[in-house]
Amino acid sequence: EARYDLSVSLVDFGWALAQSGDQRGALEQYQRALGIRETLVRTDAGNARARDGLASVLARLGHASQDIGRHRDALAYYQRAEQTLGPQTTNRDLLPNIYRARSASYAELRRWDQALSWARAALQLGSASLASEPTNASFRIRVAWEQVTLGRALLGLASQPGRAAVAITAERREAAATYREALRLATELQAAGALAGDDVPLVDEARAGLARCER
Repeated sequence: EARYDLSVSLVDFGWALAQSGDQRGALEQYQRALGIRETLVRTDAGNARARDGLASVLARLGHASQDIGRHRDALAYYQRAEQTLGPQTTNRDLLPNIYRARSASYAELRRWDQALSWARAALQLGSASLASEPTNASFRIRVAWEQVTLGRALLGLASQPGRAAVAITAERREAAATYREALRLATELQAAGALAGDDVPLVDEARAGLARCER
């Protein structure tokens, strides 16, 4: 228990460093936490809390790597995080986050097919959670971000040289519909005062995406 508590402190310190813009410092703290949590999982492989904790710090390593442009490293961390959770995971929060982040890294690498595939996977999970709790603000925020991610992937795919005109039209139409729904959700959330911190730009992101569709 004391070792896990130490890893939590390291993760919290890493998060604070990341918020201040020190992504490399955050990576160092997350790596220290990773070592502790890997040991805990090896010691008790059946401990669901330990496995979720390990997957969480792997995802944080992915995010920090992503923030400094190391997208292949980020993808490797996301893969390890998903494998750690396992196919029977009941973690409804982390897996959609991993999928959306994975889509974002593929988008930065201009690998639009993969970006689209993971964006759809993230939205599918997020929509299922929202369907079970339609008034849950956190789920609504997540789905709106997942829609923004899907819209970006669709527009990226439509921009590829040699793309058939009929495919471009369909992708841009779907992207516009996706961004409209994201904007609807985001506007409602903003009116309810539910957007704070990293979620504040959600309305502007959805509106900008829709504007790109209409050019």
